[in-house]
Amino acid sequence: MADNEQDKTSKANSRSSLSVGDSTAIGGDVTGRDHLIAGGHIVQAGPGSTVIISSDRAAQAADDAPGPGVCPFKGLHAFREEDSDLFFGRETVVAQLLSFLRGISAHVSVTVNSQSNEQSRFLAIVGPSGSGKSSLVRAGLVPAMRRGEIPGSDSWHIHLITPTARPIESLAVSLTPKVDSLQLTATLNDDLKADHRNLHLAARRILDSEINETRLVIVIDQFEELFTLCYDDDERKQFIANLLYAANATGGQTIVVLTIRADFYPRCALYPNLRHQITQPQVLVGPMDEVELRRAIELPVERTGWEYEPGLVDTILTDIEDSPGALPLLQHALLETWKRRRGRVLTLEGYQASGGVRGAIAQRAELIYASLPIDAQAIVRRIMLRLTQPGEGTEDTRRRADLAELIPHPKDEAAVLNVLNVLAEARLIITDAKSVDVGHEALIRGWPRLRQWLDEDREAVQIQHRLAGAAKAWARANRDDSELYRGARLVRAIEWAEKHNQELSDLENEFLAASRRLQVNELEAAKRRTLQLRQLTLYLTVALILAVVLTGVAISLGNEARAGANRNAVLVTEIVSAANTAEAGEVLAQTASTQAAEQRDEAQRQTRLALSRQLANQSASFRTSDPELALLLAMEAAHRVLIAMGTVAVLWMFT
Repeated sequence: MADNEQDKTSKANSRSSLSVGDSTAIGGDVTGRDHLIAGGHIVQAGPGSTVIISSDRAAQAADDAPGPGVCPFKGLHAFREEDSDLFFGRETVVAQLLSFLRGISAHVSVTVNSQSNEQSRFLAIVGPSGSGKSSLVRAGLVPAMRRGEIPGSDSWHIHLITPTARPIESLAVSLTPKVDSLQLTATLNDDLKADHRNLHLAARRILDSEINETRLVIVIDQFEELFTLCYDDDERKQFIANLLYAANATGGQTIVVLTIRADFYPRCALYPNLRHQITQPQVLVGPMDEVELRRAIELPVERTGWEYEPGLVDTILTDIEDSPGALPLLQHALLETWKRRRGRVLTLEGYQASGGVRGAIAQRAELIYASLPIDAQAIVRRIMLRLTQPGEGTEDTRRRADLAELIPHPKDEAAVLNVLNVLAEARLIITDAKSVDVGHEALIRGWPRLRQWLDEDREAVQIQHRLAGAAKAWARANRDDSELYRGARLVRAIEWAEKHNQELSDLENEFLAASRRLQVNELEAAKRRTLQLRQLTLYLTVALILAVVLTGVAISLGNEARAGANRNAVLVTEIVSAANTAEAGEVLAQTASTQAAEQRDEAQRQTRLALSRQLANQSASFRTSDPELALLLAMEAAHRVLIAMGTVAVLWMFT
């Protein structure tokens, strides 16, 4: 009996001595029990189970706290070259690109129309927004070339740019090393604008001292910026011409690779040479299949030491099914899920809390927006509309903006920079020292509030962006008047500015003010030209009337001379005849009377003609100083000439 009591006491002591980390089997000394109590934490189990005793809720919370480590996801940002070890799922497309470049780098010839021609060194990568084109070239193709996966490509000169609003300048800056003089960059920029052959010649100079197999590779990401950000059609044409010539010059060593959104394909058709080139060869980037998606989801997590809760990957694949262009949405949802991890595990609960593939972006953007005060929310609206380019027959796109453009007045600088910092930390935007950009166009499509802002007045947003671009072009041209707005464009810009005065930057205000001054000056100049034209018309009219006057005077004098001669001849005849008759005295008397009357009339005519000549001379003296007075004097002179000539009725032709 005592032994039995001792055994029970021993077993009780054994149970009470269990500590954190110890295990015990359900059965034996605890047969029939379904739970143990250890430090206040209830561990439930059935008979035959083995349980590990935990301490309490605090310890459990510690296990659930996010573990430290590197995030394997990029959110809305594209993968960069330094992220290549986390870039998975596009291995097949990268291999296809490398195969093409391997062929053209060896100067493979092709036969066209029975003639052997060197293959073009131009490659277009085309795909819808959200298909991962930027990540494909930045984290896939470029690192592969640098690793030497094409023979000799590890020594190639690779330049990756985006066109921006000044594509030729972007190209010139990339091609000239930072250690060189800025004058070299400026000179190359001018040379590229001056002659479409100069990119090819610059490549030859860059590669001059290197082996023949070395290549200059120009990778142009987001080629659509050439149409959305560059408003100078001459620069756009020259940029395209330089690329095409360099990629097709016989014996050239320049390779051109570009990525472009599929919905901008028709814009390329406006440039015939580009239209022909971009269609052959071309790589179409479509949506990932399930195997590729699974690699893109699972392998970055394995590489960085994290893990998924069972079933989560399958849930994500189901959500993204039949969603082309959803890769940035996927990356953002995975990023938000990682932020909600438990320990080192990405959980289904965290994924659902993020909003999932379809709702994570909108939820994140709306959460950030709602957390800001009202004045900061107004700044967010202004910033996001500046960073979005409304589509014209295409989807809306992102638009890179200078930092100065987003700060309308110096007094707003601190507030704007604070909002930019908040948006950048949330990975909704990308910032550098001089410019700001949307993290990805998926934000434009996926955030309902931004869509609402755009749809409220798309035309106003377009006017704003054109104004910003025109102001920058004016500043770059040393404020040349030829860059200023005129006519209907100025009217629309002024109407917009009157409603959004607080949104104008200092440069935009100066641009509009200069445009207004130019318009006033041009209107005044037009008035002066109109007055001068009117004066010229009067001058010509005066000259015409004077010509009529002088012609009339000459005709009158000639007629009078002829009439006098005729009268004298008749008089002689009459005198001779009268001398032979008894009535000679009477005839002579009548003739004398007639001559006296005619002489009086002639004297009056001569007086009128003399006055007409005087008026004509006065009219001529006023032709330039007072054309209207000159016209009146000329008309009066003509009036008197016509009276003297006996043709008063003709006067009404001049009144």
